[in-house]
Amino acid sequence: MSDQRYFEKFNVLLRLSGANALEDNRYKFENEKLVHLDLTSIEYRHINLEGVPQYIQKFQNLKSLILTGLNLGQLNDFIKKLENLEELRLNHTQLTSLPDWLSDMKLKVIDISNNRLTQFPKVICNIDSLVHLNISYNELTRIPDCIGKLKNLEIIHLSNNKLKEINENLLLLSIDNGSLRSLDVGYNFLTEIPPYLLKPRTNLETLETRNNLEILDLSSNKIEVIPKSIIFLAKLKRLLIGDNEIKEIPRNIINIDTLEKLYIIDNILKKGEDKFLEVIRKKIGHIR
Repeated sequence: MSDQRYFEKFNVLLRLSGANALEDNRYKFENEKLVHLDLTSIEYRHINLEGVPQYIQKFQNLKSLILTGLNLGQLNDFIKKLENLEELRLNHTQLTSLPDWLSDMKLKVIDISNNRLTQFPKVICNIDSLVHLNISYNELTRIPDCIGKLKNLEIIHLSNNKLKEINENLLLLSIDNGSLRSLDVGYNFLTEIPPYLLKPRTNLETLETRNNLEILDLSSNKIEVIPKSIIFLAKLKRLLIGDNEIKEIPRNIINIDTLEKLYIIDNILKKGEDKFLEVIRKKIGHIR
């Protein structure tokens, strides 16, 4: 099978190994056939490219662009010409901000983890199509209320920042809309499970819960209590709350029928909790 037909049939993820790889004869194929482009390379970590090479804008059908490890500093505006782009990964690129024109794109996935962001880029709040956001491993101290506008958000990673609290408006629309599936706020400075997450939310027509959260990661914070209202996370599958200051596990947690994994290692559980952990283990199996 020729290279061109291979790309047409499988839309393969192209991994380039050098700055001039697109000039290589091995990658001579029709530009419009390229859907996924991965420029990740360990070599890039040692090369100052002064932005992304502008030949990328030739790929008008590009849906996924991965620029991990490039020394960008800032994002060049020719990327906005990629009108079909849905996934943009910019982790480890030395970013300190995002441009306003990003809100004009129809992105579903944005990864800006492991950068130098000290403030949450508010432009993200205006990307209505966003489904998956990873902004972990930065220097954020707060998340603006406007993130609650992201009604299609399903997955958000906020771990390894400097968050001391998460205000009640954060993700409120996403939770009430039933879209949020996974929330990762591990390795921050939270002292409690955000109360808005644990409020009962019921569809009055079907009487079913509208809170569809399945994965909640609160690892390595300063949380002391798991409230009994955890029961309102009726679709929770994974609760990761290890390395906190938990003393007691609420007994009604065993009534969350969907729970598959409970990570509660490295807490300060009081005497007698081990017996209850065994009861939980018999029901869900995966616990540590």
